[in-house]
Amino acid sequence: MPNGGLLKISTSLQNGCLKLSVQDEGVGIPPENRERVFNLYYTTKENGSGIGLATVFKVVQLHNGEIEVDSEVGKGTTFTLKFPVV
Repeated sequence: MPNGGLLKISTSLQNGCLKLSVQDEGVGIPPENRERVFNLYYTTKENGSGIGLATVFKVVQLHNGEIEVDSEVGKGTTFTLKFPVV
């Protein structure tokens, strides 16, 4: 969030899953980039490496979870992670 803003982290239990949401008020992700944000080495940041979200994606998979991204340009992004409760 280049100009600061609110970062909201929330959890809940839904349908036998732990749901973790991370929501920001940043610049958002354009629709054409959303499918690629989890690809290894993909970045739009000048000094980015492109390994952060790819690593998160792999860790979530290894725990039988799911990750989704919802974003609106100019308003922010929400990443939602879901993990089965054992």
